[in-house]
Amino acid sequence: MYINHSQLQLPFSDDCSIWKFMSFGKFMAMLKNKSLFFCRLDRLSDPWEGVYPRGYIDYWKSMIPDKIPSSDGKQYDFIQWIREKELPTHFVNCWYTSDSESFAMWRLYTYGGEGVAIKSTIGRFKACFKTTQERIWIGKVSYVNYDTWSPPKSKRRQRSFSWIEPFFLKRKCFEHECEVRALINKASKKQNYDIGFNVSIDVTELIECIYVDPNAKKWFIDLVELMVSIEPDLKNVSITKSSLGDRPWE
Repeated sequence: MYINHSQLQLPFSDDCSIWKFMSFGKFMAMLKNKSLFFCRLDRLSDPWEGVYPRGYIDYWKSMIPDKIPSSDGKQYDFIQWIREKELPTHFVNCWYTSDSESFAMWRLYTYGGEGVAIKSTIGRFKACFKTTQERIWIGKVSYVNYDTWSPPKSKRRQRSFSWIEPFFLKRKCFEHECEVRALINKASKKQNYDIGFNVSIDVTELIECIYVDPNAKKWFIDLVELMVSIEPDLKNVSITKSSLGDRPWE
């Protein structure tokens, strides 16, 4: 279920729109499994994903021992701990935040005119996890300069600076993603996941409407409509071809 975290920022309203752009195959897998895929942080395409800013590393190095003992009987320095203990046990599911579609997101995450975008809201995103036993945190990603970022100057704020915050930081070159992400921490579990795992969701709760690729052919639109019609819980969900590919004079 969704767990509120005081150190994570969210858009001002639960009505804020979010979008998930995906291939048709991933869309069908979501419908069939009634789940969202949570990817291991260090398996995402950005090699800096989950990397801690230099200022964060320096801050924690001054507060922890040189070697951190682990339940596996080994001892790790701080960087080793991050790489071998933190990143492989944290998993995310990422969304784009905006009132409207993004042509860039269509091109980044779909191919050949055969993509689908799910439109939802922050409130729906929170609610769709109500039946899962996983503890899920949701927050906006902050885009920072990893070389110049430093912890909060306030001593009170530093004391409350949370383990969770670095997982919601990315480099400034990714600001176009306007990302909101859900995070799961599996550090206390014994399972090992090479890439990630599916989390059960209430699909009806999540999906507000469905958009089809702006370059989609009619056969593909018909296919999406057919597949959605098979799902009885989605019979009232609208399916719209994106207008981003339309010419105003046609």
